[in-house]
Amino acid sequence: MLTGSRRIAKYLIAALGITVTACAGTGPAPTMIDLEAIASQTASALTLQAALATGEATLPPTWTPTASPVPASPTERPTFTRIPTRTPTPTPPATPTGSPLPPWPTGTVQPGAFPRIDDGLAALPGWRYTANLELDGVYSNGDEVSGGIGIQLYFNYAGGSRRLSGTIHGGLFPDVAEREFEYVQLGDVVYRVANGICTTFPRGMGGHLVEAFAAGQVLGGLTAIAPTDEVATVNGATARRYAFGAEAIGFATYSLTGNGSISLVGGELWVSERLGVVIRYTATLDVVGLEGFGEAGETFSGRMELEYNLYDIGVLYDIEMPEGCMPG
Repeated sequence: MLTGSRRIAKYLIAALGITVTACAGTGPAPTMIDLEAIASQTASALTLQAALATGEATLPPTWTPTASPVPASPTERPTFTRIPTRTPTPTPPATPTGSPLPPWPTGTVQPGAFPRIDDGLAALPGWRYTANLELDGVYSNGDEVSGGIGIQLYFNYAGGSRRLSGTIHGGLFPDVAEREFEYVQLGDVVYRVANGICTTFPRGMGGHLVEAFAAGQVLGGLTAIAPTDEVATVNGATARRYAFGAEAIGFATYSLTGNGSISLVGGELWVSERLGVVIRYTATLDVVGLEGFGEAGETFSGRMELEYNLYDIGVLYDIEMPEGCMPG
């Protein structure tokens, strides 16, 4: 005869549709139901239920989690202290994984022009250049001007990175007396640092900002050049001297008015024919009626100095995110 607990266990087994099967022979062992165990658990449950009904037992209080306070969102834009200029450190040339270096140019080529003075650099794995422009003269409204732009650009093809830093001084542009700036491109993110504040741009937008201060934009280039017999080591590279005239000088950002003119006072151009890039370029010009500086509609007349130098060809600089910036 079944006890009360075992009888209830039997009813539970029937209600759950469990079939107890006794079998013999080989094969996977069937699931066996322990009636005594179920009966014991059922009795314990009934005893607890009766104790709760008479008040002889109580359940522990329910735990309610307390939410941690969420810090309030900042209402002010963070301000960074002025960021010191960081100079990238050179690292030994290496072939990156997943991003092969471009093939090294071979042979000798005598280029006929460099419409932008930094043409050809994208084909080289790493390098550094400086570019400077200085003006000393007057605007068409009679205001005197003496100022310039100086930039330095590091490039690392392997890391997909570049760092451009520069200074604008004097009255070259409205409302800019003196300004320092820095752009660092790391992959698909461009960091801009100016006046101690770091701003992040996607590559599509930030890349245009970097290009706006590249040497080809600031200095322009030469539309016609001719090789000479002079060969020398310039900035650590073997280069040939090329000749050019005032008529070959062109600008990407500035332009002459209808009555404007350019006179070449002096200059030099050194080209690596093996690599197809300019190693050094200088030009001293007397210009009249040059647009692109000062207030809109004003023109510049006076002395203009241009200088460009390419260094460290093949060096892969370790370019890092500017101090004070957060990862984009």
